[in-house]
Amino acid sequence: MAATVGKGYKESQPGKQYSSTMNMEPTQRESDRFCYVKFYGKDIRTTVTNKGEAVAKWVERVRNYYGKRGDNLIVGLDAEGYFTKPKGGTMHWAILQLCVGTTCLVYQIYNTDYIPEELVKFLEDTRNTFVGVAIKDDVRLLQEDYGLKVSNILDLRSLAAHKLNSSLYEKSGLKSLAKEFLHVELEKSYKIHYNWRADRLNKAQIEYASRDAAASFYIGVELNSIKAN
Repeated sequence: MAATVGKGYKESQPGKQYSSTMNMEPTQRESDRFCYVKFYGKDIRTTVTNKGEAVAKWVERVRNYYGKRGDNLIVGLDAEGYFTKPKGGTMHWAILQLCVGTTCLVYQIYNTDYIPEELVKFLEDTRNTFVGVAIKDDVRLLQEDYGLKVSNILDLRSLAAHKLNSSLYEKSGLKSLAKEFLHVELEKSYKIHYNWRADRLNKAQIEYASRDAAASFYIGVELNSIKAN
């Protein structure tokens, strides 16, 4: 981990679909890949990279496209990691996933050459609301491992509990929230969790990481549209 640190969204109602199809686009650099992952009736365009430059470009594209709408952004955030011992130990993050609309970033932060200032500012921008399940733990480890601060976070469990006036949602996982609010089934096979520190992620890992971030985003959008009871 030698890397150095260099609310609203509206969209037409997507179809209630889920597919495992992923198309890969060849790129000039082996370290950068662009994938299309089907989720929630959408083609999620995912950038998979360990390069700070590619991350900076992703952030700029998101800012340029969504920023022109004058919106405060909802951003789905998730992370994948590893334990320091085979049967436990300390948890650390190897992958950071972000999703806004139909664009997703799977950042191999463990293997990155540097962490761009564009990402640092994006995470610290209080106009952006980063949503996820147990997101407080995610951002705590991001700060401990990489010195990244995420300024404005919202746990989807708490948001669901508030909107629907039910404390039962406080114990929900991303899988159950996706099933209830998006009507999709998220795969949660532990076999996919093998080696998130790999130089090249496999197809199953990319699909898994993309869909978790996309699910967080779209659940956030759905919950944001519900009037609190």
